[in-house]
Amino acid sequence: MSRRLGNPVARAARAGGWMACLAMLSLAPPVRADLIALTGGTVHTVSGAIIENGTVIMDHGRIIAVGANLAAPAGAKVVSIAGKHVYPGMISSQSILGLTEISSVKGTNDFAETGDTNPNVRAEVEINPSSDIIPVTRVNGITSALVVPQGGAISGTSALIHLSGWTWEDMTFKAPLALQVNWPSMTPVRGFFVTQSDDEQKKARDQSLAALKKAFDDARAFWTARDAEGRPGIPRHDSDVRWDAMGKALKGEIPVMIRATALAQIHGALKFVDE
Repeated sequence: MSRRLGNPVARAARAGGWMACLAMLSLAPPVRADLIALTGGTVHTVSGAIIENGTVIMDHGRIIAVGANLAAPAGAKVVSIAGKHVYPGMISSQSILGLTEISSVKGTNDFAETGDTNPNVRAEVEINPSSDIIPVTRVNGITSALVVPQGGAISGTSALIHLSGWTWEDMTFKAPLALQVNWPSMTPVRGFFVTQSDDEQKKARDQSLAALKKAFDDARAFWTARDAEGRPGIPRHDSDVRWDAMGKALKGEIPVMIRATALAQIHGALKFVDE
């Protein structure tokens, strides 16, 4: 019986040792999965000097400290990156990421709506967070993207997104970021693929320019009328989702980004802005 259970004094000593170990473990701060310290790597800050043997400390995905030989906070998960290089994430500045999946399958392309005037289109709402292209892009170093709708003369509003998150609300960093305008071609295009004559193209250009100017005039009139509501003799005006969406741009709260790829387009856009 004594051989099977061992010496009572020895058992007590062993039990005391275990208790001491448990006490020491209870005093150690628990490792937090959301607090991470990357240590020992070469940190490229871009805006400053390169840091050798650098440490990057992140809390809940946000960088809170960068420097050389920084001490990791208590409870941080320490990851050695010795021999590796750390760079800030790149930003894709003009993208349809999340708005398209397979270019040849129309049902997966959501970057352009029908019609020429669609300021109410919101890029962040159209994003597919489950797109297979997003994690592939992220693993190649792009961590944010300016997602821009493409169709029509006024395409809608763009959004700056992070390439992580389960929903579009999780991914959106800022929206609306800008009202997107596509300036029409100012000179006729020639080629085997062109089906319109020069005169037809010029007529289509003039119609697009007139529609673009009318959209801004109508939106400005809409907001003038809306702002006047409540005054004596001023009736209530029905809402219009298109002109309502242009309010931030007209008030200067967000910029208007004009896509112009040729010199004549740039001159036309600058004249329009001056007017």
